[in-house]
Amino acid sequence: LREAPWTLQWGGGGCRAVLQVNPFRDETELCLELLDEGIAVEPGHLYALPRQGHLVVSLLPEPRVFLQGIDRLEAHLRGPQ
Repeated sequence: LREAPWTLQWGGGGCRAVLQVNPFRDETELCLELLDEGIAVEPGHLYALPRQGHLVVSLLPEPRVFLQGIDRLEAHLRGPQ
């Protein structure tokens, strides 16, 4: 398995998972960039998490859609190769 550009912080049930990403990026700005690319995630501060470096993803999409979104999220976070 490849190493993801995030650390899973919480995903032990429920309808959301919290991913810790680069803490030096403004998460609201990052969420807006991702939305421009068709990737919908929420900034962690909406869930009382620290202001920087947390994204919240929904676990409710059908598996195919979820995996496509996660692949696109990973590509964005890795940047140009």
